[in-house]
Amino acid sequence: METNPDRPERPADETAKGRPHADRPFIDRSREDRPSRRARSDAAARNERGTFPVDPKLAELIAAHADRPGALLPLLHAVQAAFGHIASTAVPAIARGLNLSRAEVHGVIAYYTHFHDHPPGRHIIQLCRAESCKACGADELAERASQALGCALDSTRGDGAVTLESVFCLGLCSLSPAASIDGRLHARLSLEGFDRLLARLDLSPVKLGGASPGAGGAAVSGPAQPAEAGRRQLV
Repeated sequence: METNPDRPERPADETAKGRPHADRPFIDRSREDRPSRRARSDAAARNERGTFPVDPKLAELIAAHADRPGALLPLLHAVQAAFGHIASTAVPAIARGLNLSRAEVHGVIAYYTHFHDHPPGRHIIQLCRAESCKACGADELAERASQALGCALDSTRGDGAVTLESVFCLGLCSLSPAASIDGRLHARLSLEGFDRLLARLDLSPVKLGGASPGAGGAAVSGPAQPAEAGRRQLV
């Protein structure tokens, strides 16, 4: 680099050459007193937006998980095991308890097909629709299941007896096509074999206010609810 002989060279400490980003304000990021996310005193207020009732069992689960690293997924599993699904009314309490935004909590619930935001049916049937299973007859299984059960794919039947869902990979790609019925995996399914599995299920209507074994004891009622196809299966 050539220098201009007519311009005297200034000492490095007086020029930007000796001070990286001299035009920017200096921010000390080494302070140990910087508050963590959990220590922010205003986090609850920003998440809360007023008071709301919290189920005592939900509050107990939140308190049991609040101090665990990466507590959100274990807590969501515990909530679904206790209530059968994760209601939208539980999201604000979970967000406040873990000092997360509601969007973060809802995003995780929406991302994984394992989590239900509405009460599922007595029986939960998940059909793998990933590439390997699709190449080996998954579409035919889905059509057969929908006709046999009287339930549209990715919905819960109106009487609460069954939920039929699409999932994308059950981890049985070498044994396609695969399905999960009430949490039990079945592989290399033929149409006839699938019919036999469906015939074993209790498909009688669920009474209003009754317990649903497939939903962890949660009541099932009302019209069919979408199961939100396309969310990724949690394994």
